[in-house]
Amino acid sequence: MYRKSIIMLIFTLLFSMSVMFVAVPEEANAASIEMWADLDPDANYNGNGNIDPTTVGTWPELAVNATAEVFFSFDASANFLNGEDLTLTLPAGWGVATTCASYGNTTDMDADGANDGDWTTISGTTATYTFDANTTVATTGVELCLTVTAPAAATNLAVYLAGTNTPSDFGAVLIYIGDANDVLVTANVTPVLRFEIRNSTDTGYTNTCPLGYMTTTALSTCDYRLKVYTNASNGYTVKITSDGDLSRAGAGLVPDADDIDPIAENGTVVAGTEGYGATFDAGACTYNAGAATETSPWDDDDTPIPTAVEDMYSCGGVNLPNANNDQTSTALVTHVAAIDAGTQSGNYSQTVTYYVIADF
Repeated sequence: MYRKSIIMLIFTLLFSMSVMFVAVPEEANAASIEMWADLDPDANYNGNGNIDPTTVGTWPELAVNATAEVFFSFDASANFLNGEDLTLTLPAGWGVATTCASYGNTTDMDADGANDGDWTTISGTTATYTFDANTTVATTGVELCLTVTAPAAATNLAVYLAGTNTPSDFGAVLIYIGDANDVLVTANVTPVLRFEIRNSTDTGYTNTCPLGYMTTTALSTCDYRLKVYTNASNGYTVKITSDGDLSRAGAGLVPDADDIDPIAENGTVVAGTEGYGATFDAGACTYNAGAATETSPWDDDDTPIPTAVEDMYSCGGVNLPNANNDQTSTALVTHVAAIDAGTQSGNYSQTVTYYVIADF
């Protein structure tokens, strides 16, 4: 009997209990948006038409410590109501944000000719824009302007947007400071400089120029080519010198009886009259197909061979002649000599030396 009473009491308590359900409202879905930023206003800013947020004028790249007006734009997910806010939060390190002097702090969001709100709070790195009127077509594009001061170090920093409209919009956009968004690509091109003395047809190397057996009735000539390879951007200069006269008495300046007289500048070697010099054709440079420049006195014929180092010719840029038989991008030197009846017999010689200076 006692046990039965206990069981009845338990059933009575169970069936007399009230069950209470608490209904928790589901949080409104937030709307993520794609934000844009630039240093120029949209052509339709302040009510001149529908803003296209993706139309970027000048990308938001600032120098360190620079102050600039930056325009933030996005497509809103819904119209804004009177009293709703948009808040932009700048990262730490930025200077105090202010309104844009060029465009004011009000914006016509819906292109109806009336401003829809203004910046109500700008403090530290946070700026809040409050609507004081309902908008009707805000989803066509929103653009806000703030004057910001960049940090003192190069970095890529995000500006965050949060809205209180339902559903609330949120997003972020980067502003680029200094060179933190740059990649410096470098490369090195190895300098090329090569000099060769080739035969007149540019089919082989040579270091001799035989005038042969001379007579009083004809000119004696020999020739060769100067061939310079280089990728020097400012080209090169070729210089010439010699160890002295064309003589039978060794190097240097020798008595008149022991040499073949050098031709006077602006003179001409004539058969039957003792004289010696060279004619010269500098050819062309492969750089822009430009002609090589002959340096005076090598810009006329015949020219005496100098015993001091002097400029002979130059190219103003790259010269890359063909490997063989290039008679265009090479210079031709022709030695010319004549004797008279008083020229003494013997073996005559002279060493001519060339130097190349490239300007990279």
